[in-house]
Amino acid sequence: MMGNKLKMALSSIFVMGVLVGSFLLGRPTLIYADISSNVQRHSKEEIQAYLSAHPYNIDMEDAYDIAPDGTRDVAGKLSESTVQNALNEVNYYRYIAGVKEAKVLPEYTDLAQKASTLMMATDTLSHGNYNQPNGMSETFFQEAKAATAKSNIAVGAPHSIAKAVKLWVDDDNVNSLGHRRWALHPNMTEIGLGSAGKSTKGAVYSAMYFNYGEGTTLPWMATPNSKYLTLQMDNNFVIWPAQNMPVNLAPKVWSVQLNRNVFRHGNVTITMKNVSTGQTQILPTSMVTYDEASSYGDAIVFRPNVSMKEGDTYEVSIKGLLDANTLMESEKLVYTVHFFDMTSTATQNTSNTQLKKSTMNHIKYPTSTHALATTKVISGLNMKPEKSFVWQFTNGRWTHDAENGQILKDTWSYLYNSFSGTKGWFRFGKDGTMLTGWIFDQDENWYYLNPVSDNNLGVMLIGWQWIRSGNIEKCYYFNPVSDGTKGRLLTNTNIDGYSVNENGEWVVDGIVQIREVAE
Repeated sequence: MMGNKLKMALSSIFVMGVLVGSFLLGRPTLIYADISSNVQRHSKEEIQAYLSAHPYNIDMEDAYDIAPDGTRDVAGKLSESTVQNALNEVNYYRYIAGVKEAKVLPEYTDLAQKASTLMMATDTLSHGNYNQPNGMSETFFQEAKAATAKSNIAVGAPHSIAKAVKLWVDDDNVNSLGHRRWALHPNMTEIGLGSAGKSTKGAVYSAMYFNYGEGTTLPWMATPNSKYLTLQMDNNFVIWPAQNMPVNLAPKVWSVQLNRNVFRHGNVTITMKNVSTGQTQILPTSMVTYDEASSYGDAIVFRPNVSMKEGDTYEVSIKGLLDANTLMESEKLVYTVHFFDMTSTATQNTSNTQLKKSTMNHIKYPTSTHALATTKVISGLNMKPEKSFVWQFTNGRWTHDAENGQILKDTWSYLYNSFSGTKGWFRFGKDGTMLTGWIFDQDENWYYLNPVSDNNLGVMLIGWQWIRSGNIEKCYYFNPVSDGTKGRLLTNTNIDGYSVNENGEWVVDGIVQIREVAE
C-alpha cells in the first residue's frame, strides 16, 4: 500500500479569481454584541414545529422521472418528491441558522443535473477538470463543466442528494467550510439540486448549484480594505452551530461566517464558557482558523473540544475583529449556543447509514487540525527559517527564489507564504517544482504536503489529517514534535487512544475507518 502512495500525482495548483459586480458604498454598520439582533433566533418549539411542517428523510434514495445518460446528452430529472425532500433538509438547516429559506429553480436544477451526469459519466469529482466523454456533445459538456464550478458537489456509495446536503453542511473535512458557507449564506436563496448514479464504479454523484459570478443579478460588492469582491450579505454574521441547536446536528467544526463589509481580520482570540459549570477556556491558536475566501466572505473556523449533549450551553466570546472601514478593533462579539434534544419528534430519519461504515457513528473522530509544521531537522541539521524571497508560478508549476538568484531545488525550506500570511515547510523537487501530496523522502519516511489550493498549497501537514484516496478519505497522523522527523507519518502505534496500522491508517478493532467525500 505504501508503494502505491508514491504513484499518486504530485501537482501544483493555482487559484483563479473573477472580478464581478459593482461597488457598494457607505460606512458599514457596527458590530452587534448580541447576535439575536442580527439573525432570526428560533426556539426549540419553533424548530420542532418547522421540522414537523417540512419533514425530510435523510435515507430517502434518489428517484428519477428521467434517468440520466451522459452518452446521449440526457441530464435526467429527479422526482419531485426527491427534490422536495432535499430542499426541506436545506431549509431546515437554514431555519435553525436563522436565515431566509431557499427555493429551487428549474433551470438551476437542470444545471445541477448536468453537472451530476458529467461526474457520473467520467467517474470524476472536480470543479471543472474533465475530459469530454464519448457520446456527449460539446454544448452539453461545456454547460455541465461550467456548472460543476458553481456547485457544491459530492460522491459516495451508498449515496443520495439528501446525504450530500448533510455532508455539505457538516463540512468537517474541509478547512475553509466553503460548502457550509454557501448552503447557509443568507443571500444564496436560489439553488438547483441534482444527482446521478450509479457510475461504472457504483458511485452516486450529487450537486447543489448556485448562480453567482459574472453576468448574474446577485448583489456583488467591493468591501473596505479588502482585495476581494464578495457576494452581498444581509446579515452581519451567521453562526453554526446556531444559538438553539439540535444536539443530533452538533458539528465537529464551529464557524462564524462574517460580512466582509462589517468585519476585517484582526488578532482573533476565542473564549468559551460553559454556562452551567462556569468553566472557561481560551482556544489555542491551533484550533482557530481565520479564512478569507475570494467570494463567500470571511469566516472564523474553530474546533472546540467541548461536550455537545442535551442541556450544554456555551458562551462564545470573540475578541480582535476589526471594523472593516476604520480597521480599528471592535467590541467583542459574544453569543451563546444551547444544545437540545429533538429525538421526541420523529419527523427526521437519521439512521446510521449516513456514513459508509456504521461503526463510525459511535466513535469519536480524531481531530484534524490541518496544522502547519514550524521546525524540521534534515540530515541532522536544524534548518532555520529561510528569508522570504519570491514565489513564481510558471509553466504550470510553483517555484521559489533562493539567495543565489536561482530557485530552490531538491530541498526542504521554511518559507513565508504570502497567500496565507504564515510560514511553513515546503519540499521542492530536483527541478525546483514545489511538491504536493504524498512524498517518500530521503530519510525513508512518508510526509504529506497540502494538495489543496486553500492559500496553504504545498505546506507540510502535521497531526491528524483526513486524506482522500479515490472516492473515500482515510485518517492519518503525522508527527507534530520537533524531534528531527517532524511531519513523518506514524505507523503501528497508538496516539491519544486512537490506533493506526502499518500503513498509518486510523483503525478501530482492525477496521480501517473511512468517510464519504464532498467537494
